[in-house]
Amino acid sequence: MINLFLKKPNYIFLLFAILFLTSFQKASAQEHPDCYNHLTELVRSSSFPFNGVDTKKVNILIDEDTPNLLRLKLFFDTDGTGTLGWVMYYPKERKLLNISVNLEKPLKLTFNNSFAELYEKCKGLPVLKPATKIK
Repeated sequence: MINLFLKKPNYIFLLFAILFLTSFQKASAQEHPDCYNHLTELVRSSSFPFNGVDTKKVNILIDEDTPNLLRLKLFFDTDGTGTLGWVMYYPKERKLLNISVNLEKPLKLTFNNSFAELYEKCKGLPVLKPATKIK
């Protein structure tokens, strides 16, 4: 079998091309889980009403992802899948809104800014510094 590849230059080229593309895809896929994890922790640390659900079991599904806005479904795994609600995150403003009850009047949520900073670094966004207090 190896002799077949050595005798046919096209097969060698194809083999190297497949190996190159496979390694490139793995590298790209490894960058995104960290960003997803930082975003998940940001939501878990928020003031969203989790209604007794252990926040460690809360996950997110990214429904919309643009540079200015992320729409996220919050859920937890049960025998089925339990949807908790929806939030919108504006990374450039570090603003998280609960849109579960009323899309027209979303509720502003608080969250741990350190996860926002980690997310910004992961995505290559300019890292926002917390506002300084003026005396």
